[in-house]
Amino acid sequence: MSNILFLQNTISELQGVMYLSRKLKDAGHHVHLLISGKKNRVLQYIDENNIGLVCFSLMYGHQFWATAITRIIKAQKPEIKILWGGIFPTFNVDYLLEVGCVDAFCIGEGENVIVPLVESVLADKKPETLKGVAYIQEGRIKENELCNYTDIENLIPDRDLYFGYSVLRKNPAKIFVASRGCIGSCSYCYNSKVKDLYKDNPNPYVRSRSPDSMLEEIQYVKNNYGLKRIFFYDDILIFNKTLAFEFLPRLKSKINAPYMCYTRPDLINEEITKLLKQTGCYMVSFGLESGNEELRMQVLNKRISNETIIKAADIIKRNKLAFNTTNMMGFPHETYRMGLETIELNIRIGAIGSCNILNPFPGTQLYEYCKNNNLFEENYFKQARTQIHYYPLIKNPDRNALGNLERLFQLAVFFPHTMYPLVKRIAKFRPNFFFDLIFLSLQFIYIKFFTERYSLKFMLRYYSEKMKSVFGHQYN
Repeated sequence: MSNILFLQNTISELQGVMYLSRKLKDAGHHVHLLISGKKNRVLQYIDENNIGLVCFSLMYGHQFWATAITRIIKAQKPEIKILWGGIFPTFNVDYLLEVGCVDAFCIGEGENVIVPLVESVLADKKPETLKGVAYIQEGRIKENELCNYTDIENLIPDRDLYFGYSVLRKNPAKIFVASRGCIGSCSYCYNSKVKDLYKDNPNPYVRSRSPDSMLEEIQYVKNNYGLKRIFFYDDILIFNKTLAFEFLPRLKSKINAPYMCYTRPDLINEEITKLLKQTGCYMVSFGLESGNEELRMQVLNKRISNETIIKAADIIKRNKLAFNTTNMMGFPHETYRMGLETIELNIRIGAIGSCNILNPFPGTQLYEYCKNNNLFEENYFKQARTQIHYYPLIKNPDRNALGNLERLFQLAVFFPHTMYPLVKRIAKFRPNFFFDLIFLSLQFIYIKFFTERYSLKFMLRYYSEKMKSVFGHQYN
């Protein structure tokens, strides 16, 4: 059978890739993974392993790197087939023509089509009858109808694929995903657009894997690669209360490892919080996004009040669970005062929090709003997106001050009595190297010692990208 390569340039485990790899291996194909952005290393690996097809799984922002390396591969090895899949190709089918040399895009969820698509492309056949595929024919894009949602109940991902890299294999915190989809419809997130994409599908968008399949996967990883902590990367682990009460006690009994998970403030109550505490949860995380309630509800379409957030935090603290919030700066029409409200609400509830810059993804409601109201800076569409944070690219009189608040967010929240008064005074300074160093240092401490608690080796590898951004950053 064929040798298939999944190629990426960031040191992270992509759940979708693991599912696709499992499907391909079950069909008899040999699946490889290379984490490298260096063209010579990529070309060498293709030669050494007799690779016939290269696959990319892409979020928005990664298309710049993927385009460059795709063109290099095709120019030097035109016989190699190339497929793109993921969120970016799904909502940017027209990019097929811009790249010009990708054999096909996999649109939507790919597990049901990946095997026939790979075999069709390798056989030099146009995937005319395959659902969930877009391709070029006679200079025009042909986009087939979508596949149905993937039944993930008993689907177990290929965990061996990424653990060929020692930095991931030896990391004591292992990532797992027990569900797919989100019950929310936030304007900045792709979930609402994916729901729209599948609006005629009769099956539920938010799905869970069975407790048996989850426990089998976790036990396999524990036995073969070891784990000390579990990080559930679901949008919301406990959205299905019945499954939570079935799965989490069994997780405690069989695996007995501390875990971290995401939830929503409006799902937090005494009963579910006690369950989390009793089954080994050491931290829960939820999206606060903005401390300004009107902005959160009207602009972000996140219908959660400040009162609900405060109540949820009180319940979590009363049950002696640590909790983390995720926040953003740089929203349309956000003012400096609104940014301070975000910091102040985090201080009010006693959160361990993180903050990012808003990056409106094409296809989302918020992106369309920004585009229609001419809110994007000119270079927004040309700038690569990685895991690096950068100053807001949405037009805003308080742009630099909001960017500085993002950099100084953790300084203010971690040390509210001493540092927050200082942050309010200096956040209106020009962006500078010192603020970036504060940001990176506190982010490192936050992830290493409070939330994911990754190994030092993984953290150094992961943060090498962020350090490059500090030393190569251009300040306005």
